[in-house]
Amino acid sequence: MTFEENGTRHDLGKCGAKKRQGEGFCARPSGWGTDHPGDGRCKLHGGSTKNQSVAAERVRVEREARLLLAELGEAVPVTDPAAELQRVAGEIVAMKDAAARLVQGLSSMRYVGASGAEQLRAEVAVYERALDRAAKVLAEMVKLGLEARQVGLAEAQGQLIAQAIRAILGELGLTPEQQARVPVVVPRHLRALAASDGGV
Repeated sequence: MTFEENGTRHDLGKCGAKKRQGEGFCARPSGWGTDHPGDGRCKLHGGSTKNQSVAAERVRVEREARLLLAELGEAVPVTDPAAELQRVAGEIVAMKDAAARLVQGLSSMRYVGASGAEQLRAEVAVYERALDRAAKVLAEMVKLGLEARQVGLAEAQGQLIAQAIRAILGELGLTPEQQARVPVVVPRHLRALAASDGGV
């Protein structure tokens, strides 16, 4: 279905909002009577509100991205998650920086929509979303890095403890029976020690 506004034809779906009387759903074109024909709710079902306008713009962009993805073909399997995470983080930060430049170029953060209500510009919403995503992925990378270092330290400490135990046992002159019990007794106590440290 298409909708013509000011000489421009738009591809449209349906508003889809549930009617107040409970008699089905609104069949008006998606975005009818709003600044974003073709996306989101119609004017009579809150399509001109700030949240709906931002959501409609996001839906439009995401739809275009899905179409582009379909043109590119099948996704390539990820074989190196760490490298892929770094690449994705780089893209997210680059998107944040690009959105920041768009926001800096605005004369105003808000505009007056067709309904007369003041609305937040889509550029600001995109920047805020990109900023939030960048913070999350970078925090996750820092967390993963710290965990990897902690594992490395634990392994190094374990090796030092094992060397010390071997040296101590070597000097004690254990009997063959006692030496046979070492691989059972020592790991059990080390596991108990590790569990105790983790519970503190």
